Amino acid sequence: MMTGAPDPEPIIENGVLIGHEGDLFLAGGRHEVLRFMRGARLSPRAVQTLHDNIVRRQVMAARHNARFLQIVAPEKYVVYPENFPIPDPGFMAQAYLEAGHDDILYPVDLLRRPRQGRSYWQTDTHWTPMGLVAMAERIAQEAGIPSATIEAVASDLVARLTVEGNFIGDLGRKLSPPRSEPKKVLPRHPGIVVHENGIGHDFTHPVNDGRLILVESPRAISDRILLIFGDSYLFHGLDILSRFFRRILFTRTRFFHEEMVEAARPHLVVSQMAERYMASVVSELASEELV
Repeated sequence: MMTGAPDPEPIIENGVLIGHEGDLFLAGGRHEVLRFMRGARLSPRAVQTLHDNIVRRQVMAARHNARFLQIVAPEKYVVYPENFPIPDPGFMAQAYLEAGHDDILYPVDLLRRPRQGRSYWQTDTHWTPMGLVAMAERIAQEAGIPSATIEAVASDLVARLTVEGNFIGDLGRKLSPPRSEPKKVLPRHPGIVVHENGIGHDFTHPVNDGRLILVESPRAISDRILLIFGDSYLFHGLDILSRFFRRILFTRTRFFHEEMVEAARPHLVVSQMAERYMASVVSELASEELV
């Protein structure tokens, strides 16, 4: 029996995998995304450690009368498999989900159908304004804000989406020449006050662990307080979230800090991680790294 020709090797330039329809995907970096795309899986020990971390976070949040939500931001190729040149790719969250753990929000379906346009930039690994609106709606629901109020704010945001110039994402700037796309923007939320601890964003060293941001939003639609332990995915959504939450405290960290829950007294604590960070699971009770 004759078989079809093997699938061609994907084109990878400077750690960027070139997809279809203008989509770029992360393939390089220390998190070995390409290895998982090709079938590698998280070890059972890493899966258990992540689950133990999440259970511990739930307990600590509840101790301070706060709800808790763990979000894993899917890699873009999981949301747009039709534009990904590797057939039937694996993904890091697969082993965790198949273990039966239901304590994470892995919002693939939500991000496949935002209110308008795409949820991920073509030239970047992160969420577009529409992806951020979708995530902000889901977070606001978790905080108990009325659905009708959330719907009104989200609909207004979508109606005011505009295109202003071009955007070169974190993947697009790795190519030569750089690749850009139309820059879709939402109006800034008026009246917010932002305080930072001085650790700014730097594309040369984009880790920024320890960055702390306080957003005061007196015109928010609720009096809820939100505490986020996260990374750049939700950092980019702080302005949108400020429409829903009176106060937001964001810290760039991989860990859960109970003392901040005690100090901030939030209604909701969100712990958010990019899916690729699942490749380096660290127990919050030990310093050992598990892969």
